[in-house]
Amino acid sequence: MDFHPVRSIRRMPRRRQRLLAAGAAALVLAVLAGVSLYRAATDPIVKGDSGPTVALPDTEPGDQADLAPDSVQDLLTAAGGEADTIFGSLPLPGPCESRPVTLSVSSDAPILIGGYLTSTGETAYFEKTPNPSVTLDLCGKNPVGLVVAQASATATFISCSTSDAGTPGESRRQEGPYAKTYCYV
Repeated sequence: MDFHPVRSIRRMPRRRQRLLAAGAAALVLAVLAGVSLYRAATDPIVKGDSGPTVALPDTEPGDQADLAPDSVQDLLTAAGGEADTIFGSLPLPGPCESRPVTLSVSSDAPILIGGYLTSTGETAYFEKTPNPSVTLDLCGKNPVGLVVAQASATATFISCSTSDAGTPGESRRQEGPYAKTYCYV
């Protein structure tokens, strides 16, 4: 005797046919929702290069980061808001004694994107290396700087740390590919 699924379904009582159809529809919806959630959870904030390059401090004119200028703004927004709301309405620094402030990022793979913002409005991108760092001379009351970064697809973690005049400051660590982190100093 040959088995024909369509004939078997047609021979079922109508109530069982409806339950089977509803179960199949629920299964399809659950799979689609799962795929959608997985894609949303694993997509990086930054998708490709959509703008000009930005020169990094202390680099040769030919050395440039291949990141779009609005990409750090996306990370700043994820870290807590727009650039002007992160530091509030701080007065522009007048004459004050500057001190060395270090902003660092660490990962086990080259970072996808990273950069920093200071209370004086200075911004820049980090190179796509596993351990970028910058030391700046800043003055004023804290917070005077913010570092943000996102791990690449091959990374298992990303962390950031700060120091103010040699004194260790804030540090954070996030696990997983495309993880994001930020630190204030």
